[in-house]
Amino acid sequence: MNISAAAPIYDSKVERTIAAVEILTDNELSAANGDEVFIKDTYESAPDIEHYSNYSKTGTTLVGTSAQQTVQAESPTVSASSLVASNDAVSDAKSNSTSDINAYNRWECPKYREMMDALNKVYQQRAAESKRTSDPSHYAWQRYFDPKARHYVGSDLADHEKHTAWYLERIVITTGRYVEGSTIDPIFEGRGIGRSAPSIRRFDTYNVQRQSVGWTFHNRNMITSQLGDLLKRNGISIPENLRLSFVIDSQHRLRVTGTDDEDIIKQLEELLNSNGNSYQLHRHIMQSSRTINGERNSSQIREDSLRMYQVDWAIREYTGYERKDLELVNGKFITKDGEDIAELIKKGISEHFNDSSSGAGILILHTLNELDWLAKVGPENIPEMTLSIDFENGSLYDVGQPHGYGVGQTDWLRSLLGGKDPHDSDSWL
Repeated sequence: MNISAAAPIYDSKVERTIAAVEILTDNELSAANGDEVFIKDTYESAPDIEHYSNYSKTGTTLVGTSAQQTVQAESPTVSASSLVASNDAVSDAKSNSTSDINAYNRWECPKYREMMDALNKVYQQRAAESKRTSDPSHYAWQRYFDPKARHYVGSDLADHEKHTAWYLERIVITTGRYVEGSTIDPIFEGRGIGRSAPSIRRFDTYNVQRQSVGWTFHNRNMITSQLGDLLKRNGISIPENLRLSFVIDSQHRLRVTGTDDEDIIKQLEELLNSNGNSYQLHRHIMQSSRTINGERNSSQIREDSLRMYQVDWAIREYTGYERKDLELVNGKFITKDGEDIAELIKKGISEHFNDSSSGAGILILHTLNELDWLAKVGPENIPEMTLSIDFENGSLYDVGQPHGYGVGQTDWLRSLLGGKDPHDSDSWL
């Protein structure tokens, strides 16, 4: 949510009434003619979060049917960032288990946690129902995309909301793990729950922008602490008031600038390039680049660079190849053995999701569209997505963006909270 894992923001509303949907027993579900009364999803969310539902407003939308996926013009499409966001959650979880630095950390804000627990109660139950069928992925897909299905709940969902909910359920089906989501899921508005809407009960009004920002601020505090502990454990001392920059390329290789001290550079680079730490920092920089309305506002992140980064991730994740090792021939990326990387991606996604029906097809179609875009534009014409973050006196400082999370960069947080201290957890309620 990750999504992309942080929670995505779909619109500019500051406050809305959050609706939590009660969970029915199996008998009650039968009495409701198969309709589900469930709760919310994310984005990033992946991913990116990034998290699971960052969508552009132009282009094409990916629409599934029982037999195939078709492309429909002039409607919303899944953006490049959702490619990593929706599937990178599992990768993030694996990396977090070994990394010293974790981009996504559990936030104990009581209101947020209450809503995430409700979310997981829903998706665990949905996933359990899907897993009782012979084809769990297809059954989950039908829930959101097939109006003829008995358990269909997508009649009042936008296309991107269907994709988001479907991705989250797939994650739970595949991993069974706890999912971090977004507090602005349509089900909290009483949508995406079938004909059993009267079972909704209300939470108090909650500021969804505060929630998203608060979670990122929490992650910054956690990462700063994790980084400090890591340096201390390894006996690395950085001179006071020395401003360093951690520069991370799209392959997650980190280099240190800002000093001529070769010993400090060597120690830091060896430490931060191990155990997935540079990857986690890279993810956190992207997470921290969003403004309070959910849009990116960072001079470091170009849309074309981000799209190429997502394509590179897909190639690496689903084929084991690196794009730099491929040759571009007649509009196709070819391996040294003459294989079309597009075919390997299709195979890899299908195997990854253990899905031979409609499920993986949507992701395959989107991924191959992005691969085709990159081949036409030419990777040499797009700058790599290299990101940097500064470090001084034990704090991380954002670069190239108006809203930062480092010491001295957070006056906007206090303003957002009506003058309250952002370090006080009660301020975010």
